[in-house]
Amino acid sequence: MFILFMIPFYGQQDSALLFNEFRVSINSNGSFTPNTNEKFGFGVGAYHTLKANEMIDALFGFEYNQTSQYLDSMYEGHVANSTDLTYTFHSFSIPITARTTVGRKVKFFVDSGAFVDFILAANRKGTMHTYSPDENGQVVYREFDFSERVKVSFPIFGVSVGIGIKIPLLKHEFLVRTEYKYGINAISKGMDSMYNRYYRFSIGYKL
Repeated sequence: MFILFMIPFYGQQDSALLFNEFRVSINSNGSFTPNTNEKFGFGVGAYHTLKANEMIDALFGFEYNQTSQYLDSMYEGHVANSTDLTYTFHSFSIPITARTTVGRKVKFFVDSGAFVDFILAANRKGTMHTYSPDENGQVVYREFDFSERVKVSFPIFGVSVGIGIKIPLLKHEFLVRTEYKYGINAISKGMDSMYNRYYRFSIGYKL
């Protein structure tokens, strides 16, 4: 998908290109819940920018992001709980962003916007602990490792804010950018609700 994004329709101006900004990124979980620990992921994206004036841009595009979360434990019902859980999500994202830029050669910018994430696949792995009675009514403890697909609620709606810098490079611009994406609705609901919220650091190239 990203290779296809890299094939623009060329024109005389940037606005004539199908995509004129490309980024690769790494991300880290930012859910801020006591039960959740840091895990890293990655992403790629292609965007079209519409320059309103010298300071204001509007961007929209498409992204693929893999994000992960590590949970110490999760409630699995009256007779079970799981521990040492790693959740991995593969999502297709559509962001819409407003960008304010200042500077002449080296430029600084601030981004703010909204996004929709469609989770294409999700899985989890960890250790399951069960406490079920046997035929004599005695509680039997069992522990085993597991790996399985996860059902999720989608789409995920959210907002984002970022800051970055543009550096002139080969008649175009090299970008360094950091961002926080805040998913509003839960990925899964129940005793342990989960949210897709993460920090992202990206580098890119703007035609």
